[in-house]
Amino acid sequence: MLPRLARTVALPVPRSDLLCALALCGPLALLLAADKALKLSSADGILSTDLESGIAAVVWHGLLQPAIGSALSALLIAVLVIGALLALLMRRRTRAWVGWSLGIVLVYLAMAAGALMHGEARPWWPFALSQGLRDAAELISLWWRDLAALTLVCCLLSWHLAHRVRGRNLLRRTVVWSIVAIAYALTLADIAFFVATRAALNVDDVYFGLFYPNEAWIVSRGAISTGAALLLLEILLCGLACAVAGLLLARRVTLGRAAAAHAPAARLGLVLWPALALAIAFPAGTHERYGPTADDPLLSVTVSGAETELLRVVVLRRSGAPSAIVPTLHAQAPILAPTAATRPWNVVIVMLESARARDTTVYTPSLNNTPFLAELARESLVVDHMYAVIPRTTDAWLAILAGRYPSSDRVVGDWARQHPLVPSSLARLLRTQGYASAFFLPTTLNFEQDTAVVRALGFDEVVAKESIPEPASGLVTPFGWEDRALLAPIGRWLDQRASDKRPFLLAVMTNIGHAPYGLPTGYAVQRFPSLNEQHEHYLNCMGYIDGYLRDLVQELRDRGLFENTLFLVLGDHGEAFGEHGSFLRADGLHDELLQIPMLVRLPATARRTGHIGGLRQQIDVVPTVADALGLTLKDGALPGRSLLSDPAGHQALFFAQYWDRMAVALRIGELKYIYYFEKDPAETFDLSKDPAESRDIAAQLSRGDEFQARIDMLAWRDGVVQTFQVETETAGSAIGSGSASPTRVDAGRRR
Repeated sequence: MLPRLARTVALPVPRSDLLCALALCGPLALLLAADKALKLSSADGILSTDLESGIAAVVWHGLLQPAIGSALSALLIAVLVIGALLALLMRRRTRAWVGWSLGIVLVYLAMAAGALMHGEARPWWPFALSQGLRDAAELISLWWRDLAALTLVCCLLSWHLAHRVRGRNLLRRTVVWSIVAIAYALTLADIAFFVATRAALNVDDVYFGLFYPNEAWIVSRGAISTGAALLLLEILLCGLACAVAGLLLARRVTLGRAAAAHAPAARLGLVLWPALALAIAFPAGTHERYGPTADDPLLSVTVSGAETELLRVVVLRRSGAPSAIVPTLHAQAPILAPTAATRPWNVVIVMLESARARDTTVYTPSLNNTPFLAELARESLVVDHMYAVIPRTTDAWLAILAGRYPSSDRVVGDWARQHPLVPSSLARLLRTQGYASAFFLPTTLNFEQDTAVVRALGFDEVVAKESIPEPASGLVTPFGWEDRALLAPIGRWLDQRASDKRPFLLAVMTNIGHAPYGLPTGYAVQRFPSLNEQHEHYLNCMGYIDGYLRDLVQELRDRGLFENTLFLVLGDHGEAFGEHGSFLRADGLHDELLQIPMLVRLPATARRTGHIGGLRQQIDVVPTVADALGLTLKDGALPGRSLLSDPAGHQALFFAQYWDRMAVALRIGELKYIYYFEKDPAETFDLSKDPAESRDIAAQLSRGDEFQARIDMLAWRDGVVQTFQVETETAGSAIGSGSASPTRVDAGRRR
């Protein structure tokens, strides 16, 4: 019954057209293999660029050996093929069961041999053969989605070639060849993207590249090393050679089509429809060994987004209610009210680019790269567990300087384009108490929606790269100058504040530390214990930032301001150096991307030192500043808590990626969930036993608990999005007198 139904819906295609389609899809198969090879060869976080051994070595060490998994898998696959061939050959001469029986015997012997290689004491026993089954499962989970995507493209092309003579359908021809071109373009883009970032391409990356090409160029400029660029060129040349060979073969097959006109037709539907159903219905394999590289670049960009959105809307949202740990969020404008204990201290907030806690001397005393920060910590309060919300700089500004949860890139971008006012902005709140404010950063704001976001934060003055004379060191990152270029303009602004006798809020953002981890020419590089070469450069960047902090504090001391200033230092987000297989911040939500350093130094009259425990997040900065200044936040409730008067901290912390449908995370006590929208179930880690987040314990936990965690994460995510959908007029009217002073931005339109 089923074979008859399959033949009914099958598409008959002459074998000559099938061969022609196979020839045209050959280069695509090669590129998919190269893409997988690069990802597998970089499983330890290091991209192989050894050009002396050539592409063959990359394919062998990065593709064949990991794909096989062991000699057992290779032998098992070979025996399966031999058994099938024997069965087909012997079908015409004798009985088919002889061939199949021989195949089964050979498979058993191969699996037993593999068990012997794995050191099994009794390789002939059935339970010892499980290793062979695991190896085969690994191989299938690694490759089946690529094969399904390649089959779909090949079958579609074959079907089109079979019908091109019967009618010249321009629409069909345009659609089919566009799909083929997109398949090649996405595969090439995924290879290039991985060479640059060590991460797989997703639909948000494609969206960013298509609609923000200038920003994409800024990000990618300088990201690819010379060796990686040569490796990419070598892959492209091999693909081009294969494409030329495929075209020549296709032409030869086409010329010989008349001779093959009477050849029997291939029933493509027998393969096409099951491949289509499998590709859409099932996600990529998530085996612990090949999970990061199991997906296919074609299906991950086109199909996975629809899968994850369907799962979120249909399955999760309708299957349960969020628990009490999900915070209630308000868009109402808060108000600062003075008290009897109000103190007009100055406030300085220094945000360190890409600073992760573990890579500073304060949190890792054996790492002597930030001695001044360690010296400052001895007269400050050190926050032991401070976390970013989203590992992205602009989102950190919203969390730190406005006390609100940021949202995904698209949500914040749409919100910023409407030029709303941020009711909870610290600059706007303190202006009602007579504070002057300024935001200094040595980088450009001509990037995405940065200018609109900074304008909405309401600083009296914003000084960025475009208004700072180019220093002798020039560009140290694609975004701007070295941080010491800010010292002179900051000094002039502080002189003005000293003359007008007004308290002030000074926010400073650094640049050194951003990928590709550039340093000024002549900087004395040191050697530190590091994970890899990039991490070594990064640790030296942290050393530069430490010296810059010393100079910035000296500017305050020289003017007699430091001892009357609330001084806060914290990171905007962390950074990844292959700890979980990627160097890209958009590729996960592990602690290396989220845990940041933070120090709170109170003025001399209220000096407190020691450590602040509990789970803390960037949204706690605004309530902490208000508490330190003796001010009360009324009306609009902020989700943060004061570090100075709330010893318990948060019961739970929520995190997200800046790309939509990429990842969300939740930490409750020592238990942490990371939910990638295409992965079921969520990764789960016990940080008390596994601080490196290397052992996923999702299988050991209750399915109900994991499901509830996903509901809570998605409910929090949706609630944050709703706070950005408040009308601009409503937000503006809620601020009242806090919006009286306009912001002057000395920069381009966007960063």
